[in-house]
Amino acid sequence: MNTINFYVFVERYLNRISSPNSHLIDIGCADGIGTLHLSNKFIVTGIDININNCKQLFNCRCNFKQLNNICDICGLNYNKYDIIYSSMFLNQLPEEQQLLFFQNINYPGTVLCIEMLSDRNKDIRNHNHLFSNNFKYLSNIIELRKMILQSNFNISYCKEINNKSHNKVIRIIAIRK
Repeated sequence: MNTINFYVFVERYLNRISSPNSHLIDIGCADGIGTLHLSNKFIVTGIDININNCKQLFNCRCNFKQLNNICDICGLNYNKYDIIYSSMFLNQLPEEQQLLFFQNINYPGTVLCIEMLSDRNKDIRNHNHLFSNNFKYLSNIIELRKMILQSNFNISYCKEINNKSHNKVIRIIAIRK
């Protein structure tokens, strides 16, 4: 179950703890494939810098919103969302911005589901497709856990695994106290 797509993993995990009418925000929705999949169970909003990639999905039941800047996610109001989901997008932010993002989620019971590239990837900087414009900040699992706990979350799931692309990723599901 570890190597499955993160959105499938999250859906299976949330089946146990969330209702079908939960509101989910997909931060950094990219091509919208995960957003579309999660919309089968949840009421989904996808946000990204470039939502043009999602144009083919505008007829689905998802909402899409354009970000002006990556750091805009640190100041958004997340109170209307039950679930905050992000796969790889947070690796574009330095740690201090990641911490601001986590601290801005302040509604008790909000579920945070994140997947980030680990700093334990060997020679990943040689993969230009990963580091051309994205994923500049690799995450350390200990530091990431510390930031999330410091931001008043209980961690329900935390594991470093190899994903389908054979990269080491950190998957965390946490619930805001």
